[in-house]
Amino acid sequence: MSDQNAYATPHRKLTTFVSVAFLGCLLLVGGVAFDSYRFLKTVRENLSLSHQLSMLGGVIIHLDEVLTMSARMAAVTGDLKWETRYRKHESILNDSIKTALDLIPGKTMRQAIAMTDEANIELVTMENASFEMVRKRNMEEARGILFSPAYEKQKAIYASGIGDVVSYMEEKAKSGARELLDRNRAYVMTSGTIMAVLIFVAIMVIMVIRGTEKELFVKKDELERYTRQLSELNNALDLQLVERTQQALESEERNRLTVESANDAFIAIDAGGGIREWNHQAELMFGWAFGEVQGRLLAETIIPERHRQAHREGVKRFLENGTKKIMNQRIEISALHKDGHEFPVALTVWPIHVGAAVQFNAFIRDIRVK
Repeated sequence: MSDQNAYATPHRKLTTFVSVAFLGCLLLVGGVAFDSYRFLKTVRENLSLSHQLSMLGGVIIHLDEVLTMSARMAAVTGDLKWETRYRKHESILNDSIKTALDLIPGKTMRQAIAMTDEANIELVTMENASFEMVRKRNMEEARGILFSPAYEKQKAIYASGIGDVVSYMEEKAKSGARELLDRNRAYVMTSGTIMAVLIFVAIMVIMVIRGTEKELFVKKDELERYTRQLSELNNALDLQLVERTQQALESEERNRLTVESANDAFIAIDAGGGIREWNHQAELMFGWAFGEVQGRLLAETIIPERHRQAHREGVKRFLENGTKKIMNQRIEISALHKDGHEFPVALTVWPIHVGAAVQFNAFIRDIRVK
C-alpha cells in the first residue's frame, strides 16, 4: 500500500500539471482568437466608414457645384427656374454635411467638416443675396456677388475642408490595412508558439495516460470536451464573421440604391478603365444599358476620340504618383452618345481606395440649355 501511495502522489501531481498547462493553452488560444476577432471587427468598421465618407465627400462636392452653377446661371440669364433647382438641392447638401459631421471620428476632422459647413453657410447667404438681386432685375450686382473674391474665398475654404476629410479617411483606411497585416503576422507567430506548447502538453498527457487504464479514459474524455469547446468557439466566431459581412453588404446595397436614384449620371471605373457601375441616369444620358457597358473601357464608350489619350494619361499619372489634376472639382467637357453625337456635360471625378485597389467615381450632368 505504501508503494502504491508513493507512486500515486507524483503521478497525481503530473496529472494536475498537465491539466493546468492544457487549460492555460486553451485560454491563451481563446484570448488570441477573441482579440483577433475584435481587431478584425474594428478594421472592417473603419474601412466601411472610410468608404462611406469618401462617397459622401464626392456627393458634397457635387452638390456644392450644383448650387454654385444654379445661382450663377440665374445671375447670368435672369431665369428664376434656376432658383427652383437650387432650392431642390440645398436641403440635400445640408443633410449630407450633417451626416458627415455625425460620421467623422476625431476632433480634428470634425473641425474640418465644421469649417466646410461654415463656408457653406456663407456661400448660401451670398447666393440668396444674388437671387434677391435677380428678382429685382439687378443682374450686374447679382453677378458681382457670385464672382467676387469673397465668394471665391469661401469656395476655396469649402473645397479645402472636404479635401482634408477625404484624404484623412483614405490614409486611415491604408493604415488600418497595414496594421491588419502586422496583426496577422503576429497571430501566425503566436499560433506557432501555442502549437508547440500544445504538442508538449499532448506528450505529457500521453505519458500520464499510459500510467493506468482508468486515467486513459479520464484524459480522453477531457480532451474530447476541450475539442468540442474549441470547435464551438470557432463556430461562434465564424457566425459572427458572417453576420458582420452581411451587414457590410447591406450597407453597400444602401449606397448603391442611393446612387441609382440620383438625378445625375453616376459612373465608376476600375484602375484599368473598365466600367464597374452605371446607374439608370447614365443609361438615359448615353443610350447604353448597363449590361452592354459592364467591363467595357470607358474611353471607348463615352469619351470622344480626341480626348481619349488625355484620359488615359490622367489615369496613369494618378496611379503612378497620385497627381490629381482634375480630381474633386467640376469640369465641363464633351461626351459621346451611343448613336455617335457629342454633347456638353459637367463632370465631377473623385478616386476612392478600397484596400490596395483604386476606383474612380464620377457624377455627370447634361448641361445643354433646354
